[in-house]
Amino acid sequence: DRGVRAGHVPGHHMTRPPRPRDVRRRGRQRGAIGALVAVLAPAIIALVGLVYDGGVALATRQRGLDVAEQAARAAANLCDPVLLRSRSDCVITDVAAAQQIVQAYLGNGVDLVQFEVSNAGHTVVVQVRATASTFFLGLFGFHRFSFTMTRAATAVTGLA
Repeated sequence: DRGVRAGHVPGHHMTRPPRPRDVRRRGRQRGAIGALVAVLAPAIIALVGLVYDGGVALATRQRGLDVAEQAARAAANLCDPVLLRSRSDCVITDVAAAQQIVQAYLGNGVDLVQFEVSNAGHTVVVQVRATASTFFLGLFGFHRFSFTMTRAATAVTGLA
């Protein structure tokens, strides 16, 4: 027969009251987590911003490259039909129509910087600027990414 000691509840362990030394140690550690969070939070937000906003920047740059390249190709295909049939030479004579084709590709943060028909009317050069706003990095003063890209296209006819 087991006896129950006075003041003892079966299934519960008695804990001793904290000693003054333990109380002092806890007092020094109080708020340590708050200070750690205050120091690490900006660094974590900056890392998240680099990942997220960096991805947006790369996508914006790629979109600008795609728009410049496709607009230049489309405009370079605007050959003068008379010269194409008579000399088998693709020469762009209607520069205004070629620029309208380029304008149709712009938008969604991509703007035309420069349009040029060069190489005696054989080559179209398109320069665009692609811009995107940041989300997280705006908290640190970086509000937008802007990239300027240039692409050229030359129409080739027949077998060379």
